[in-house]
Amino acid sequence: MNFEQAVNILLVDDRPENLLALESILGNLGHQLVMAHSGQAALKALLRQDFAVILLDVQMPGLDGFETAELIRGRERSQHTPIIFLTALDRSDARVFKGYSVGAVDFLFKPFMPEVLRSKVAVFVDLFRKTQEIQRHAEELELRVRERTSELTVANRTLRAEINERRRAEEALRYQLDLNRAITNNTAEALFMLDAEGRTTFMNPAAEQMFGWRQAELLGKVLHDHIHHRHPDGRTFPTAECPLGEVFRSGEALRNHEDLFVHRDGTYIPVYCSNVPIHVDGKVTGAVVSVNDITQRKRAEEERERLYREAQEAIQARDEFLSIASHELKTPLTALQLQLQMLLRSASKNGGAKLTPERLLQKLHLADQQTDRLAGLINDLLDVARIRTGRIEIRLEEVDLTEVVRDVLARFEEQITQAGCSVWLRAEAPLLAHWDRSRLEQVFTNLLSNAIKYGPGKPIEIWVNGDATTAELTVQDHGIGIAPEHLERIFVRFERAVSANHYGGLGLGLYIVRQIVEALGGTIRVTSELGHGSTFTVALPRSVAVAEAEIR
Repeated sequence: MNFEQAVNILLVDDRPENLLALESILGNLGHQLVMAHSGQAALKALLRQDFAVILLDVQMPGLDGFETAELIRGRERSQHTPIIFLTALDRSDARVFKGYSVGAVDFLFKPFMPEVLRSKVAVFVDLFRKTQEIQRHAEELELRVRERTSELTVANRTLRAEINERRRAEEALRYQLDLNRAITNNTAEALFMLDAEGRTTFMNPAAEQMFGWRQAELLGKVLHDHIHHRHPDGRTFPTAECPLGEVFRSGEALRNHEDLFVHRDGTYIPVYCSNVPIHVDGKVTGAVVSVNDITQRKRAEEERERLYREAQEAIQARDEFLSIASHELKTPLTALQLQLQMLLRSASKNGGAKLTPERLLQKLHLADQQTDRLAGLINDLLDVARIRTGRIEIRLEEVDLTEVVRDVLARFEEQITQAGCSVWLRAEAPLLAHWDRSRLEQVFTNLLSNAIKYGPGKPIEIWVNGDATTAELTVQDHGIGIAPEHLERIFVRFERAVSANHYGGLGLGLYIVRQIVEALGGTIRVTSELGHGSTFTVALPRSVAVAEAEIR
């Protein structure tokens, strides 16, 4: 067999479309692809021929991938055949560990890159070819040695021919050694060779790059003491517990276990590590250690977990918001329906004779209040929708901030009285600048509504002042206050510092306030003491350069 001869590759999957996909990926490698639709079919194929590598699906009815792999490893003829597991369902570390524990050399998750699969298969095909070539060469060499030994008594010419044949064998061996050196020097895996005492006898360039040590610095030194001697918390890792030394104690290979190694600069590197003993005359004379850096994979896993947590939190926030929004929208709608039903019943009795003008005006006034409340909730939702698109319209005109405050207070006079609050206003009049009047009214309305809602029966203090460049609006209540840990959260969409069961609202008011203030180039800050009220201060520049501002 020469290095270009085609070899057999076994593809095992219960789904024909998957086998077809694998065939399309590997077909151009020029090898014999044998298809098996089940674990039983794969075992039958192994009885008929040898394979360079087996691509084995994990999820199969009947005999699954793991059980099939165990049976394959149980046969002496196929126990060293490389197995690459393929799966698209379960990516858990437990499943991956199980795959490696039953003898897999790799574990690929669907969908995978065709180039990666072809590259991995090509490596094992090349290894299979080289192994067979070495075995064949060894058998031939042994046969020749026996033949030459029996002919030692013949002519000197025969002896010289044997010497020449040995020279050719040595050249072939040197070629193989050079080939092996080229492979080890160019592989991305870090490779170490250790003697029976765990001292380094070889390390490839990838190992130098991965751990920061030069080969000359580690030759003759115990590898454990330099790259594996500490836990992440700094504690010493005892040599007796080191997985690198387990192969010397047990004589068995330890493949693809997850570990944590140490770079020369003291940083930690998460890795997959395989330790394979070297046996000579039945004794362990050394070991080969191969290491794969899985830092990027760990980061990807952590990022995936973070995104999952954020998605779960967003779903929970959405569900809570929908529950609150449905309740808040239903409350004024129910009250409005009740008033209208009462009006209809009254009007239907005796042509409405029992409904006095004063009573009619009162009910219409109550209905109008609920309509205003419902409109306000809907406008808040519309503002949030505009903000989420990235833009909110700002229409600039000359506005007197003091006048805006007084107008809003006049509209809230009845609500303030009903809440039992008193208002103390100190304002510099006029305080003019180019702002959006409707947006300023929206800001102050939200701040005043919060002061009334969370401080019923308590005084409310308002200041309006400024200088040549900045205007400030301060609203202070003496209500329930805000705990320190909630001060920043109250400006987040759908967040609140108190239970929605005790205080209504969508949790949007302060979020919208901040977005409007920032769109006008200003800032809002809050100070509060739990049980003693809160103070909100809005600072606005007295010049805004654009008529439309972007919202993040």
